[in-house]
Amino acid sequence: MIDAKDIAALQGRPFFMALAARNDRMLAEAQVYACPQLEIINAGIEQNGFTPLLISLHGANMNLRQYRSNWQFLVGSEWLVALPQSSQLGGRDVFVWNDLNTAERELLEHYQTLGKRGKFRPEQTVMSGFSQGGQVAIQAALKQIIPVNHFIVNCPYVPDLEQMTALLDACQNHDLRGYLLLGEEDPSCTPGALQLQQEFEKRGFKCAVDVIPGLHHGFPDNFPEVFQRALDFVLHR
Repeated sequence: MIDAKDIAALQGRPFFMALAARNDRMLAEAQVYACPQLEIINAGIEQNGFTPLLISLHGANMNLRQYRSNWQFLVGSEWLVALPQSSQLGGRDVFVWNDLNTAERELLEHYQTLGKRGKFRPEQTVMSGFSQGGQVAIQAALKQIIPVNHFIVNCPYVPDLEQMTALLDACQNHDLRGYLLLGEEDPSCTPGALQLQQEFEKRGFKCAVDVIPGLHHGFPDNFPEVFQRALDFVLHR
């Protein structure tokens, strides 16, 4: 593994700077041809004309190939499970959600595409995401980019608490309920997420938090069990 101090020591050296410029140029060229993707891993079961919908967003510098395995336990369930992949390149075959406007536009387009497969209701729709994808999922729910009453996020990245609370203050959907799954050993995301949960509660929004002992930045081994717990909370079951 490359140490950050080693990289810092290379800054300003002509060979390294030329290599970095070449890398940036290649990434920009590849970005021109990058397109958003949507993978449906479970078709769901229609109930009274509507299908329960789960949309889950991968973390930064990930792809669907790496992410989909976390959700295989929902194959055969009642949920239509849709996994978008960002069009924003973070490197070779890995993707990020850095431009939130682009992320929200793509999410809306995916929802419209899914609308050709079935009908959905906000009370049966869940936004989900991991890390940076969790950040986008929460913001999309607060801004109602799509009609959704619930979010369940894993190790969400909260880089700007003031921005998030401003969105919370502006949110008109008081049926919104959230669930934060956090790692006890995740110093980059857990402190900010805990502060955000407090802001939800101050404003009368229901938002539960589940801090998993020993978990770093990832999915717990018993994720299906934890996810079911989260579903029961957001769906009032």
